[in-house]
Amino acid sequence: RNGPDYLLYALMDLMIDHYFAVLEQLGDDIDKLEDDIMQGSTGQPTLQQLYALKRELATLRRAVWPLRDMLGSITREEMPLIQPATQPFLRDLYDHVTQVIETTDAYRDLTASLLDVYLSTVSNRMN
Repeated sequence: RNGPDYLLYALMDLMIDHYFAVLEQLGDDIDKLEDDIMQGSTGQPTLQQLYALKRELATLRRAVWPLRDMLGSITREEMPLIQPATQPFLRDLYDHVTQVIETTDAYRDLTASLLDVYLSTVSNRMN
């Protein structure tokens, strides 16, 4: 009954669920950094953590983007190996991947804003 197309869905669903766990941890890290910066912590570790977060988010986006394209292709085109009953599951995965990308982009914007605040705080202290 559940063929290889459903196995594809199940494996990809598991993988995408792990992306959400990674995003949750990154969100917590961003919140902690934001608190540190707002409390006046402008040391070198804070700057290093900001840049590390930016790199992680960029890496995550590069990893997820092709997955979105592939799922989009699978859900739009008629494929003999994908049963019609599996299509709704794959469309749901496409929505989840899109959500991961949007959250990643929002975190990248937030991290860039935090970097601006950090640099502004350091500049004000130097003056």
